[in-house]
Amino acid sequence: MFCRHCGTEVKGQYCSNCGNKVDEVVNNVNQVKSNQEEGSSFGWGVLGFFFPLIGFILFLIFMGDKKKASKASIIGSVVGVVVKVLLVLLVIFVFSYGIGGMTDCMDECGYNFEYRNGQCICNDNRLNNF
Repeated sequence: MFCRHCGTEVKGQYCSNCGNKVDEVVNNVNQVKSNQEEGSSFGWGVLGFFFPLIGFILFLIFMGDKKKASKASIIGSVVGVVVKVLLVLLVIFVFSYGIGGMTDCMDECGYNFEYRNGQCICNDNRLNNF
């Protein structure tokens, strides 16, 4: 280890040449290394989004050591579950109300119709409410 002030090789806590303490530099270097080891956690969040169960398991695994990765994986999991539930509800809504009315129009008018605001308007000017 070398002194950051004068460049002399140091074997203890203080530099024998200039007298500066070297412990602070070592502690700062260790702190920087631990921050660099964790790195980016965006990938863990994306993994949790697409595979919520895996994200939850990673949350439990990373909870002690990698705080950022743990938080990203659980947030990704929760957001993924919420988005999937909303998509399922949207699909149910569309198939229940949107397409169902159109099939009734096709039965009544054939392919010669317009569907507006829940009303089937046959092109021969018949108005049918379904």
